[in-house]
Amino acid sequence: MQAQPADAEMNSLSPTSRLSEDQMGRLIELMPVAIAVLDRELCYLTMNQKWQELLPLSNSSLQAQTSRGKILQPDGQLSEAIQQCLDNTCEIKFEQKIIDSQEQPHWLAWRIAPWCPTEGLVEGVILSIEDITLYKKRENELAHANTIYKTLVDHASDYICHLTLDGKYQYINQSGIRLNKLNDISQVYGQDFMLDVPFEHRLLIQKALEDAKQGRSTQVRYPTTNLRGEEVVWQGVIDAIKDNDGNIIGLFSAFQDIHEQENLVTQLKQLDEILEEQIEERTAELQQLVTKLQQEICDRTILEQKLRTSEAALRSSQKQYQQILNSITDIIVVKQADSRIIWANQAFYDYYGISASTLTNEEGFLFIHPEQTQQSLKEDTFVFNTGKTLEIEELSTHRNGETRLFSTIKSAILDEYNQVIMTVSVSRDITEKVTAKYKQKQAEEAFEQSQKRLEILVQQMPIALVEWDKNFQIVQWNPAAERMFGYSATEIIGQSLTLLVPEGARSEIDTLADRLLQQRQGISGTNENLTKDGRYIVCEWHNVPLISAEGELIGVASMATDVTIRQQMEADLKQTRNFLESVLNHLPVSVIAKEAEHLRFALWNPAAQKLLGYAAETVLGRTDYDLFSKEQADRFVASDRITLHTRELMEIPEETVRLADGHDRILRTIRTPILDPDGIPQYLLIITEDITARKQVESQLRENEQFLRSIFDGVDCAIFVIDVTPDGDFLYNSYNHVAQQWTGLTNAQILGKTPEEMFGEVEGSSVREAFKRCVNRGISLTEEEHLTFKGQEVWLMTTFNPLRNTDGRIHRIVGTGFNITNLKNTQMEMRQKAEQLEQTIQELRRTQSQLVQTEKMSSLGQLVAGVAHEINNPVNFIYGNLTHANSYARDLLSLVELYQLHYPNPTPEIRDKAEIIDVEFLMTDLPKLLNSMRVGAERIQKIVASLRTFSRMDEADVKSVNIHDGIDSTLISMGQFPAALQRKMQG
Repeated sequence: MQAQPADAEMNSLSPTSRLSEDQMGRLIELMPVAIAVLDRELCYLTMNQKWQELLPLSNSSLQAQTSRGKILQPDGQLSEAIQQCLDNTCEIKFEQKIIDSQEQPHWLAWRIAPWCPTEGLVEGVILSIEDITLYKKRENELAHANTIYKTLVDHASDYICHLTLDGKYQYINQSGIRLNKLNDISQVYGQDFMLDVPFEHRLLIQKALEDAKQGRSTQVRYPTTNLRGEEVVWQGVIDAIKDNDGNIIGLFSAFQDIHEQENLVTQLKQLDEILEEQIEERTAELQQLVTKLQQEICDRTILEQKLRTSEAALRSSQKQYQQILNSITDIIVVKQADSRIIWANQAFYDYYGISASTLTNEEGFLFIHPEQTQQSLKEDTFVFNTGKTLEIEELSTHRNGETRLFSTIKSAILDEYNQVIMTVSVSRDITEKVTAKYKQKQAEEAFEQSQKRLEILVQQMPIALVEWDKNFQIVQWNPAAERMFGYSATEIIGQSLTLLVPEGARSEIDTLADRLLQQRQGISGTNENLTKDGRYIVCEWHNVPLISAEGELIGVASMATDVTIRQQMEADLKQTRNFLESVLNHLPVSVIAKEAEHLRFALWNPAAQKLLGYAAETVLGRTDYDLFSKEQADRFVASDRITLHTRELMEIPEETVRLADGHDRILRTIRTPILDPDGIPQYLLIITEDITARKQVESQLRENEQFLRSIFDGVDCAIFVIDVTPDGDFLYNSYNHVAQQWTGLTNAQILGKTPEEMFGEVEGSSVREAFKRCVNRGISLTEEEHLTFKGQEVWLMTTFNPLRNTDGRIHRIVGTGFNITNLKNTQMEMRQKAEQLEQTIQELRRTQSQLVQTEKMSSLGQLVAGVAHEINNPVNFIYGNLTHANSYARDLLSLVELYQLHYPNPTPEIRDKAEIIDVEFLMTDLPKLLNSMRVGAERIQKIVASLRTFSRMDEADVKSVNIHDGIDSTLISMGQFPAALQRKMQG
């Protein structure tokens, strides 16, 4: 029979972990995210409690699939993501929105990573779920606020644009696009703002931009033309955009086109010359209204509360797995340099009858027999100093007071620098073995007297006892051997021992007798054996040579114990450890563990290596001071000590950490202690996540919100926000400062009020109907409203803009209003004056009818003279320039013909334009057009001359005239030329 020495060394630790299996299992349980590991058939290998809570939330049909050994049956996006992860060996991320049983929305972040316990071989997937509902809600709130402010800016009547610090276009609202006759913002995005400013006004605008960069607001006015060549007059303000800290991050301008207003002023002035003095006073009031509309926009520096993400606290405490220790019968003890025990297996606690808390307070040599204390201490010191292995026998006292003899192997444990950091001893109880040897000696001295007792002992002992001679023939076979191997004593006695040995190991049996003779103390080992029914079992053998008084080997007594189940358990424990370690190494989150006493790194998974930039082999066994600056290390250690002291979870929502590459990142960190069964911290678990990208997005959203808020509070029109409830009611949400000035109410006073509560039953009912029209049509509406503010009637020009939520329902209305009361009053007064003027005209007509007959010829002469005079001047101007126009046109046409002659193949753009305008037709028709204009001008000159001759208003005295000229002029005025008349008479 081949005997092999028992394994006296501990399982080596992973290069990335110094934690035991139960600690790694508890570590996964303490993860803030739901985690599950599945094989390629999607069968559960392990999961934590968080997974069993969140998976049914994503799909209630998966409730029954959350236990070990069950098959996960995903559908939709999850099924595709898992298949893609397995096919491409890559990590997959996606987000999922679900509605729980209480109709509340939740957002879940999924991560699917390949599980590769063996390098290069994907054996399954690691799934993780994180509830990001709070993040998404806050993100939606920021995006919603961003939408509101953008809607307000887009529907503002002012031309508003956002500029970079070097004066480049970043954004133009809808009014700016409309007033500039643009199709969209892409036509000017990134262009220099100064290019749209006339040259003579660029110094003014450049100074305004420089003042804005210094934080000074500047009001400007200048005329120009838009992209379609239309004249506009811009008047407004150029100011700075500041962040929460007051830093200038951009520029903005808000302009109004006052070209039409100035034309209106001109028309009003012309009307003033006709109307009475009262109309002139009203015109001044209208001018005052225009001036008021052109006042500079107030500085906007309202600060926004900093965005703070709040996350649900992890459960304050969780049940931890009980530590799983090796169930082998040998006692395994790990000691530090001073012989103090720092770890022992369950066999140690069972033997001495103590708990783990007692172990931490006692010195290791107190568990050794008092007579060998000093010797044991010397042996430990020798191993620790030399690194050599010792095999000794020592006495130890059992928990019942019995003294036992152990065979102990003491070895050194080295770190990565080959330095001894601790010692491990494996002790096997050899008391029975020595006792058996003693009994054997006694049996030889009194063999006859003890034969029966020995036979009884052999037959009743629970351990299989086999005796065989030098020829390997079995001579003794007890009932325990019958139960273990299946052969009865009758069947096996006289048979060769090779019957119990697998065929591949039988060739080594011949050397066993020589080894027994050499050692004479027996050989112990573990072997694989065969049973009668062909099963393979693993047995632990203790082979004792039977030596005669002459020193001759006469046989061997072997005791066998079936350790198949025990070895299977050890293999399962090792597999479980490797499995948990593989899961930990493939988790997509950074997981770090430190020893509680010295805060040295004991775990550093690949995700932490990827995030922080330090390899696991360079980190394990070191402290924060070896990796980070003293300032950072002090901060980390302080947080670690607080967590270990309070023994409670600590969350740091955000902290800035400098990584190995020298870059700073914003991390979210969770610290929690790992306690032993007595509640003593053994390790500190740290889970960290990079939230730099998320913080950057939040910062960008805050900047956008601040930019839109500055415009919201700065425009000179009333802006209000109405909430539309699911049942169709309308509640006021907020006002800007202009609306508050008009109504005299603050946001706190209007919050949650209905239109009837704001304006009374009559006016409130009218306002409600306007809101309903906006909701029913689903588009922006502009209407005039007549309301009462502070006891005064006010006319408003109001635009209602509906906003939809993610479900497409209109949940809010944003309104902008302009006070047109003065304009309405002016219109009413002008209407009254027009009526008065109409009455005056009627009176004049009645008076005129009395003078018509007497003044008819005089008035007619004055009329004809005035018309002739007014027509003659522009006609002479046109006729005088027709000659030059004709000359210029011929020159231009000649130039075009030269271009066509010398460049017969123009560019596609010129060719397309020529086809559109039909250049050949223009070249032919333009001379004809100018000739017809000349003929018309000559005809008008003749008509004017005839009118002057007819009226004779430019001559005062009576004189002789040619009667024929008078008749001709009369005929011309009537539309009949003399030549035509003569032909008619002759005909």
